[in-house]
Amino acid sequence: MFAWVKSNMGEGAAAKLIDMNGQTYDFAPLGPVNADNLNILNGLNKIAGNLGTLQREPEWDTFQPPTATDCK
Repeated sequence: MFAWVKSNMGEGAAAKLIDMNGQTYDFAPLGPVNADNLNILNGLNKIAGNLGTLQREPEWDTFQPPTATDCK
């Protein structure tokens, strides 16, 4: 997913996708087995939120397709 976002939306969008800043949630009541499970759930939750941001805020999409400069 990271590679697609980077090549189709630009470096800024790719960085936003993997941004792990922000609120962490307590998924313990859901019954995860261990701390690794909690970390994975939080990571997936943050990436899902970042995807929503990329969808709602078009300014993250800075990709500029190459344009022809030598047309004949």
